[in-house]
Amino acid sequence: METIKNYLDALFLKLPDTYEVRNAKKDLLALSEDKYEELMREGMAEHEAVGRVISDFGNLDEIAADLGLEKTADGSFRAPGSNENYGGKKEKHSKDDDDEVYYKNKTVAAVMDVYWQTITCIYLIWSFITFNWGITWIIWPVAAIVKTIIENIWGEERE
Repeated sequence: METIKNYLDALFLKLPDTYEVRNAKKDLLALSEDKYEELMREGMAEHEAVGRVISDFGNLDEIAADLGLEKTADGSFRAPGSNENYGGKKEKHSKDDDDEVYYKNKTVAAVMDVYWQTITCIYLIWSFITFNWGITWIIWPVAAIVKTIIENIWGEERE
């Protein structure tokens, strides 16, 4: 079920955060859960049920059209009569209290969303497996340097 929820979250990222979109997402999740449970009761394997439910979603263009959103030339979406695009805009990530870093590349933006959480997991796994806490701390300064390099290559500062 978590896979279906994650898929829906990713699918709705390009749509505006409006009341209608949130309700459509909630309704689609409820329908998906019902369909998943029905398939499981029929004896379908879990991964097959998840795959079937996800394949029944349709594509983002169909969902956006059902919600009355217009697709723009750059592939983003907007409400009719609105100048604000969704999905084509840059992702925002906090650099520090004064500056913000934006990423045009969605993959880089997604990685940077979970960067420090991932580094923490790697550190803990590495440390608990090796019990070499005196060495594994090196991950923190290396991670900070890598993050700075990523921000300098793909990020764009805004104040």
